[in-house]
Amino acid sequence: EPVVLPPRQVEILALFVGRPGRVWSRDELHWVCWGHSGAGRRIDVQLSRLRTGAGRELFRTVRHRGWALIT
Repeated sequence: EPVVLPPRQVEILALFVGRPGRVWSRDELHWVCWGHSGAGRRIDVQLSRLRTGAGRELFRTVRHRGWALIT
């Protein structure tokens, strides 16, 4: 079943799918999506919304490093 995602979530998902073995840090994702390093939790919120929209777990948390796509 198709899932409709906002542009920002599509951008984030494309990063993970484009490099499935890579671990993305919060700062790296902030730079790619908003052009600056962010101290906030915007990335956490976007990843949570992606998980909810997909109806399954898409990412694994790599402690003290960031997130990677579950392959």
